Amino acid sequence: MNYFTLYADFLKNHLTLKKNLKVICDCSNGTTSLVLNELRDIPNLELVLTNDTPDPEFPAHGPNPLIHGALTGLSAEVIRQRADFGVAYDADGDRAFFVDELGELMPSFMVCVLLFKHFKPPYVADEWVYKSLEYIKVFPEKDLIRSKIGTRYIKEKIIEHKANAAGEFSGHYYYSDFFGSDSGIFSMIVMANIVSTLAASLSDFMKSLPEQYIENDDIKLGDKTWKDFEPKVRELAEGHKAKIETIEGITLDMGHIWVNMRPSNTEPLVRLAAGGKNLEEVKEFIKKLKALV
Repeated sequence: MNYFTLYADFLKNHLTLKKNLKVICDCSNGTTSLVLNELRDIPNLELVLTNDTPDPEFPAHGPNPLIHGALTGLSAEVIRQRADFGVAYDADGDRAFFVDELGELMPSFMVCVLLFKHFKPPYVADEWVYKSLEYIKVFPEKDLIRSKIGTRYIKEKIIEHKANAAGEFSGHYYYSDFFGSDSGIFSMIVMANIVSTLAASLSDFMKSLPEQYIENDDIKLGDKTWKDFEPKVRELAEGHKAKIETIEGITLDMGHIWVNMRPSNTEPLVRLAAGGKNLEEVKEFIKKLKALV
């Protein structure tokens, strides 16, 4: 029994394309090519695979597409071949990272806007995606379920609220149609269905959304700890009259800027993400946070 074929047939049954599409798939020398090769006989979906030879050395750009420069090749190939969009998978294929037809990376919150609109609410979003979506106000508040960061917490919320879709900043997207689990290839299938219905291009869709710049970074604590850092953050928040939320670490909401900080479980670091309409203001506030160490 060929399980790759069985899985591919399952995926094909979820395709509802309204027009022909061309998609560039960067497999990152991981495992997704084993399944994607079974999908290359679909008449109205042309899949072009790159870095599709599984190799434990990951010679193309490493196993994580979020590493700086990893998506350069994908973007160039999308432009060269005039594809409708491109997608890069991580090594085991549970994450997906999308670029539009101009080769521009689609931030995960924009991907969630598209994916969520394809399903009935409610939707689950991790803290970083939730704040991003809350900021641009494209969904009613009642339709968004806020979750801590991490697969365990996302799945708990999916079950608790019987959610139909969920997304994480890290490129994990979950679906009730996929057993409540995450899948990079299934995400590509859903994205293809959606793009085939758009009146314009993906880049035009992104331009239609309210403007928001997202920055994420790490703050090295050195010989300090989160317990040393947290009181200083709260003091800074008071000075900026920021609303303090503690669903995941500390989130500060100043209306025009939001920022979330959470301690790493494995390193002396604070993980942070910030968003706002003015990129310089976002970067300036991150500098203020780093100066607290």
